[in-house]
Amino acid sequence: MIFDGGVQCDHAYGVVVGFQAMQAESNPPSTTIVTPLAFEATRIQMISRQNGWPLLVCGPGRGGIDRMASQCRIPAGHAVILAGVAGGLNPELESGHSLVADAVIDEEGLQRVPPLRLDDQGGVICTCDSLCSTPEAKARLRDSTGADAVDMESIYFAKLAEERGWKWGVIRGISDDSSSPLPANCGKWTDSGGRTRPWRVLQSILADPKISIQLPGLQRRATRAMQSVSSSLEQLLASDHAST
Repeated sequence: MIFDGGVQCDHAYGVVVGFQAMQAESNPPSTTIVTPLAFEATRIQMISRQNGWPLLVCGPGRGGIDRMASQCRIPAGHAVILAGVAGGLNPELESGHSLVADAVIDEEGLQRVPPLRLDDQGGVICTCDSLCSTPEAKARLRDSTGADAVDMESIYFAKLAEERGWKWGVIRGISDDSSSPLPANCGKWTDSGGRTRPWRVLQSILADPKISIQLPGLQRRATRAMQSVSSSLEQLLASDHAST
């Protein structure tokens, strides 16, 4: 099941129902996976089905986490994992590497430590409200925070998870490493529900045709990153060494 942009979608059968269906279950699943983007959910859909983990697509940024907070009623004590791609800050991390967060921070240094983490694959993920899209911006953020990767959701997810009493963790795959720039305005390529907006992508290509050459590489790196996330998900939730 995928909760896609605010609705529960069973893609196997084409059924779309509201959030209330999950809330009303007498024995809801004990683990839920959250992705900000629909693209990310599709890349881990198979493993989630095999394990019976619902997927929730919350949408990007703080707004996506806020909407999740208002619409989703996952019980206290359940495991909830935020999973998706991130930008690399640590020059030693190559595209395709996955991080199981040891800590998540904001730009001011506020820190949250997830109960679910691993002895290896760890790192610090910094959340920014704006896209960190150039090597120069990534280097400045690395220098000021010491973080290994950057996203737009983790610190807000962590706050919500602690308020709700969830056992939570964060897994991020590096889609663009510290030396890789992102296309201008790519943050506008998805809507508030995490779905790709093809017209916005086309507008960017028309404004800068070189983006059409970058896109295949971007997709390959993001896919490789999510494959790594998928492996880390199984390892985290199966590991006897995960902190709880």
